Amino acid sequence: MVYILISWIYITAISYTIGSFVHSGIGKFNGAKPQDISNFSLVCISGLLTTLFISIVLCLFIPLASVASGILFFIAVLCVLLRYKGFKKQWGLTKSDLKKTPAVMWFLFLVFIIAYCHLSYRPSSHHDDGLYYSTSIKWLQEYGTVKGLANINPRIAYNSSWLILQALYGFPFLKAGLFNDLNGLIFLYVLIYAMGGMLKLIRGDRSLPVLMRSLFILPILAFYQGTGSEWMMFSFNFIESCTADLPVCLLIWVIFILFLESAVDSSKAFLVLMYSLLAVTIKLSAVPILLLPLFLILRQQKMKPLLYSSGITVLLLSPWIVRNVLLSGYLVFPFSNLDLFQVNWKIPIKYVILNENAVMVMAADLTQPYGSPFTEPLTQWFPKWFPKLTVFQTVFFLTTIAATIVFILAGIIRTIGQKKNFVSKYIFHFIFV
Repeated sequence: MVYILISWIYITAISYTIGSFVHSGIGKFNGAKPQDISNFSLVCISGLLTTLFISIVLCLFIPLASVASGILFFIAVLCVLLRYKGFKKQWGLTKSDLKKTPAVMWFLFLVFIIAYCHLSYRPSSHHDDGLYYSTSIKWLQEYGTVKGLANINPRIAYNSSWLILQALYGFPFLKAGLFNDLNGLIFLYVLIYAMGGMLKLIRGDRSLPVLMRSLFILPILAFYQGTGSEWMMFSFNFIESCTADLPVCLLIWVIFILFLESAVDSSKAFLVLMYSLLAVTIKLSAVPILLLPLFLILRQQKMKPLLYSSGITVLLLSPWIVRNVLLSGYLVFPFSNLDLFQVNWKIPIKYVILNENAVMVMAADLTQPYGSPFTEPLTQWFPKWFPKLTVFQTVFFLTTIAATIVFILAGIIRTIGQKKNFVSKYIFHFIFV
């Protein structure tokens, strides 16, 4: 546990340093005041995600071992040297915020640190860890990106960037065992963010972003021990392992809050775009979250933001897409129709289709054989799928459908000429979410 705690302190120092540099750039670009984007947890999350992007680039050229760790450390030091005065000012604002935190919150946070440090230290009980998580990490640490590696194990071609970051922060050169503990750390970052919302709520701020920031963490706090739960969202094995499901869920929740806050703080719009794009590289099923930054871009109805956003999108996604092609020969695995490259390391098409079918079968109808062609129409598989949802999943699904319908209706009403202030700046954002 001591090693885990030391690694978290080191990762947080690197993340905060790089994150503060990123936030300083956002502040200069948007003209935001330092205190608007000096939130400690957001700075750390931004730094961690920037490090994730750096790790994707590095693994294309070198193994994620001692040299890669040295490069990352050098980048962090360079960030401080390039903006020393700005970094010092931002750290002063952060210390001021931390000093205002009540002792009871510090105590609760300390309890969570100990609990999640212990869970992160435990051996992984997630079945996918043995299937491809640990395998992917080990290859990255030993060799970096290997062309055609997915021919050995097609699941490696899912190419979750979270595993790449886990490999970078696995410190293999220390020979101290596995350090696959980032799920516990990002959970603590998001918990700090939620506790900041609670503090604002106690002090009388009743705005919708603050309410969501304070209360929406509660379902995620409830972890269960075992194979399943009707009422809870995650098992403890999501902390024990390096699965991408937990971080992408936490990121999406934070993105929603930032989306709401962007109604009054334009500096948060860039974070929405950045977090959304990198969330997609962590888990491809997060693609719908890109509707939020797209909405913010199109709302401005100007060419300049569109061009900037397009450039950022290309920059953040290109290394990940390149790695997709190097691993499997496909632009995005396992989409067999995106077959654009004729390379000699390409996975045979029949295995891509097998994995494509397996993903759909596991999501919709587990009664069918694994990898069998999935041809059932919605009217056939939905009646079998819906009753099998847990209580939590059912509530989440129905709420999403209802919110989507309300959003469409609100959009129609607003489009046909109602006053722009007929829906408040927060409510309209909330409906879209």
